[in-house]
Amino acid sequence: MKTKSLKTSLSIIAIAFIVLLTGLLFASCGNTDPHSTYVFETDAPEQVTVNEQINFNVTLKAQDIREEGYEKVLIRLELDKEAGMEIVASDGQGHEFNLTDLQTWGPSTGFELTKDYEATTPIQFRATQAGTFSITLKVVDLNNDEAVITEQTATITVVDAKA
Repeated sequence: MKTKSLKTSLSIIAIAFIVLLTGLLFASCGNTDPHSTYVFETDAPEQVTVNEQINFNVTLKAQDIREEGYEKVLIRLELDKEAGMEIVASDGQGHEFNLTDLQTWGPSTGFELTKDYEATTPIQFRATQAGTFSITLKVVDLNNDEAVITEQTATITVVDAKA
């Protein structure tokens, strides 16, 4: 009788140990979200002169590639309105879009953000007054109440040519 009880106890302990190890393994994996993570990169200068048009690039790319991307996203821009900024983006077909007016990038129905996405957009920028202004870019998931997937804020200092 004691042998059967001992075997049962050892089995229960072994199962508990396996369950505990499995839990620790999953916990150590951290984030279980299957979606890739993304980041914006830019070569924009931090300082420009009033009324000077500058050209730079903004790249959106996967930073941590995982199993899934997103089906329908849109890029939203938040701008300091008082800056008198003009921001124009060009798509792959050479069409220009005034982002200052649109405050979005991408078709209104959204675009696919693949798990290994990387795209660079040429930008033209000009500001009509001096000051320090911010531009925030947000990638939002149109299938999830515009949940923010990633965002980045850039600060641009605009100085007078006389300075």
